Amino acid sequence: MPERKPEDLTGMEPDAARDYIIGHIAALKGIEAQAAAAEADLAKWVSRVSLARSKGMEDLALQAEREAEARKARVEILDAERRDLAERIGVMRRQIPGLAARSRSIDPYLLAEELAQAAGYLSSEEADRERRFRELDRPDGQTPSKTGDPSPTVL
Repeated sequence: MPERKPEDLTGMEPDAARDYIIGHIAALKGIEAQAAAAEADLAKWVSRVSLARSKGMEDLALQAEREAEARKARVEILDAERRDLAERIGVMRRQIPGLAARSRSIDPYLLAEELAQAAGYLSSEEADRERRFRELDRPDGQTPSKTGDPSPTVL
């Protein structure tokens, strides 16, 4: 079985997917803060290169250049991570509407009842009686009319 990509939200509930995305956004903010600090550090070492050269201290300028190059590499790595994570967050965000649509399902008992009634196997009185007994069996005691949801869907 192929490995799922981290940005693949297939099978997740919409609320869990939103929480997952929020976690990625928090990670993105952390990377952005690290990148800002790394850029400030790079600027400091670039400034030191200029300062050492202006004072005629070429050996110190070369050491500062090596430090600046190391800082520049770190900035580039963080920038690549930031772009990658931002792109994955965008992919995940575009999946949310589809997850919400897929999470809705039809109440199978109600569907079977309506089909039986439409086919003539169940009278409306029998269907009403079955529906009332089924509502009694619900663990939460909720009915679609009590929740304000007249639709036969289960969210």
